[in-house]
Amino acid sequence: MRKRFIKKNIIVFLMTSMIPVLVGCNYLSKGQKENRLKELLREKYGEEFVVRELYENGAIQAWCYPIQDNSLVFSVTTSSKMEKIEMDEYIQRIVGRQIDSEIQPLANNCLGNCYVSTNIPLGATTGFPSHDKSTFTFDSLLDYEKDNNIPNSMMPGSKAPQLSKNI
Repeated sequence: MRKRFIKKNIIVFLMTSMIPVLVGCNYLSKGQKENRLKELLREKYGEEFVVRELYENGAIQAWCYPIQDNSLVFSVTTSSKMEKIEMDEYIQRIVGRQIDSEIQPLANNCLGNCYVSTNIPLGATTGFPSHDKSTFTFDSLLDYEKDNNIPNSMMPGSKAPQLSKNI
């Protein structure tokens, strides 16, 4: 009877200890996930990035920025397997900065000292035709929306509201 009890306990112990081993085979540490994300971004954009924060909620989400500009923070999402980037807002942040630099002097002139920040709610740009920063423009994002039948989330420059001193 005692031998049977010992065998049963050994079998139960082995079975319960195997579950974490089997589940843990695909587990990456937080540092490994950050390194993998940096690798995916480097492959996509050809430059080095810093992972500022990394979260997991079924998918991997992170806040990142390019090494040479820590103020250009953008979000990145990838699946838990981290095979490819599902969505990132790097292109939108670069174009948003271009827009801000044009609007900021007008806003300061009309409204006094103020802060302008552009948000481009485009979503995934995984199919964007180029990953060369010199091609990231407002017009190229509009063309991307049009070419991919994405509902227009941005207003073309010719239809943008004009600031005036009468505001």
